[in-house]
Amino acid sequence: APGGVQGFLRSIRMVRVVRVFKVSKVCESLQIVAITLSISTHALLLLMFLLLMGVLSFSTFVFYAEQSDAWFSIEEQAWLRFGADGTTEETGFQSIPSCFWWAIVTMCTVGYGDRIPQTIPGRLVGTATMLSGVLAVALPTMLVGSHLQ
Repeated sequence: APGGVQGFLRSIRMVRVVRVFKVSKVCESLQIVAITLSISTHALLLLMFLLLMGVLSFSTFVFYAEQSDAWFSIEEQAWLRFGADGTTEETGFQSIPSCFWWAIVTMCTVGYGDRIPQTIPGRLVGTATMLSGVLAVALPTMLVGSHLQ
């Protein structure tokens, strides 16, 4: 069955040739992406700057907005508030650095729901955070997309 072995080897060679063509397509696509990213460096840096400033600002805003009806308990070393049932509970926003996670998730419109503003001022800050996140991501995305053509 020498023909069987030769046929098998030919099919393996054919698979290797097809793989070379696939890799060249991927590499060409990667080259286009790399060129586009290098052209769009300023837009991407602008995005990172806007997101960083937004995270710092909105983390601070939501922390103070959520502490409007809370008090700090020295015994528990935590910010507390009265819950809906009248018992005391910890606020979801214990410090400004701990609010960074909420700001990042909200600005990127992921919305895990692990931290939710409970006060009206906190919800207003949340709304502003979502809207600014959408705008901050849309501007550089539009600029990068225009360079793809």
